[in-house]
Amino acid sequence: MIALPKKLTLLVMLYGLLAPALADDAADATAAHQPAEQINVFVSIAPQQDFVEQVGGDRVNVQVRVGPGQSPELFEPTPRQMALLARADLYFSIGMPFEASWLPAVRRNNPDLKIVACCAGLAKLAGHAHGGHDSGMDPHVWTDPNN
Repeated sequence: MIALPKKLTLLVMLYGLLAPALADDAADATAAHQPAEQINVFVSIAPQQDFVEQVGGDRVNVQVRVGPGQSPELFEPTPRQMALLARADLYFSIGMPFEASWLPAVRRNNPDLKIVACCAGLAKLAGHAHGGHDSGMDPHVWTDPNN
């Protein structure tokens, strides 16, 4: 068996999750001769948005939970975000500590939402400290080629 780099494995997993939904929508759209409805996707942070848009193309409508320049620790969702999240089809979590406080409420408010833990199975690297806190393990798996 060939060992794939973790980022490639994550990409393959993401494609595997989106491909059936995209294929079903494409078949439905072809049959109806109408453009397919977009899949409404939420991600936790901005780097995920680009990744999901590159894989899903114009078939996905991606919203970012915590945008660029916003502090995840101080973030408060807007009413618009809450309304969009209530209609979302997929949510890609990234394993950040701030997700633990609001993902249970998201599940309760949208029981049909498919939540995908993008970093499940990835070992986090030790030695993380910034912004006046030291959590020990680095949750920023998307910034390190070892992840």
